[in-house]
Amino acid sequence: MGQITKTLFGQTAGGEDVHVFKLEGAGGAYTEVLDYGAIWKTSLIPGKDGRLVDVCLSYDTVKGYEDDANYIGAIIGRFANRIKAAAFTLDGVLYNLQKNDGEHSLHGGTDGYNKRIWSHEINDSSLKLRLRSPDGDQGYPGNLDITVTYAFDGNNVLTIDYLAVSDKDTPINMTNHAYFNLAGAASGKSGAMAHTLRIDADAITEMDEEYIETGRFLPVDGAPYDFRTDFAVGARLDADDPLMRIACGYDFNFVVNGEGLREAAVLACPQSGISLRLAITNPGLQFYSSNMIQSPFELHGSLCLEPQHYPNSVNVPQFPSCILKAGERYAQRAVYRFERS
Repeated sequence: MGQITKTLFGQTAGGEDVHVFKLEGAGGAYTEVLDYGAIWKTSLIPGKDGRLVDVCLSYDTVKGYEDDANYIGAIIGRFANRIKAAAFTLDGVLYNLQKNDGEHSLHGGTDGYNKRIWSHEINDSSLKLRLRSPDGDQGYPGNLDITVTYAFDGNNVLTIDYLAVSDKDTPINMTNHAYFNLAGAASGKSGAMAHTLRIDADAITEMDEEYIETGRFLPVDGAPYDFRTDFAVGARLDADDPLMRIACGYDFNFVVNGEGLREAAVLACPQSGISLRLAITNPGLQFYSSNMIQSPFELHGSLCLEPQHYPNSVNVPQFPSCILKAGERYAQRAVYRFERS
């Protein structure tokens, strides 16, 4: 347990080698990570019958990831989710970003961190992946040095640590965009919609018809997105609710209760007997039910739980600050604990 092996996964269109790293857990379980995009490729976890279940959507080739528009398993940066009008003002300077979601910026821009080769280092039972995002990268200020560390232990717990330092003040909001289906990646909508979910949040941040946060907080009481008590994800997917109609399902930022590293969500699959307990340090958690996922994947056939700062927080003063001061350290942690009944 804890062993990490490295093999060649393929080559990019530009001829760069891409490697896959296999992090071994218990009971034959393992997680795979790529140095292309620092992508969480997949995790295979023992189900209730002992057989391994592939619980993450993935591609079989480098080309799949190069052509991907869904951010499958991606590390997102410099800023996850949306920034209104693809612009913000910091220290009196207006910064214009890449517009890749209508008039807005999504997940950092068109040339995201998920499309780059990261350097790698294997330390004991952890994999460190590093990237420098230069000053002006996708419109953002500051040379940003990033380390993302993956560790998969003997209890089948995957920990992702995000560390970064910049030489200028800059917004930063990094996450992982894994798509989960604990019934098996190939089980599609029928498997995903039968999952139960609990999220420890009393409110969401309101969004408008362009998926931009308004700055208001909406209590979840009585809403179809009240996940404080477990229920099947598919049970309210077609609820007659204004925000649900805009999103065509779930695509909301939940205001997670508490501070520090705390359990934010529990996702469970009755079919496989596998559950995922997610603990995070971020203030928010985006829950997305794959409402707009593109081919070759099935609509509503997977579920995303993305730890994050609140969307558009660089433009909303009442939201927790997402500004990393020059010379200070950005540090966030997400812990994915896989269990079986």
